[in-house]
Formats: sequence, structure tokens, C-alpha cells
Amino acid sequence: MPNFRGLRAYKDKFAPVWEPRYLVFPASLHLPVIVANLTTLISGGLKGVLTK
Repeated sequence: MPNFRGLRAYKDKFAPVWEPRYLVFPASLHLPVIVANLTTLISGGLKGVLTK
């Protein structure tokens, strides 16, 4: 299991503002498809997913 407390302590040095985020989607969509779409969106396209 990753050490999330250590990661959070490291990030706290930069004084981030932590805000809760929620993902709402219709039950007719499958979660893996949504995660794949979000990953593609965040990375800047399919090329970004494959090169990172």
C-alpha cells in the first residue's frame, strides 16, 4: 500500500488548497470506459496516454 500520509506531507509544503471532487455518471455507462476517457482527456489525447 502506498504511503499516502508521506505524499500528503510532501505536497503540504506547497500550501495547496484541498477541495473534494466528485464524479457522477449515469449507471448505463461502465466505469472503465469513463476512466479511459478521463485519462485521455487529462493527458492531452491518446498519444499522451501512451507516451507517459
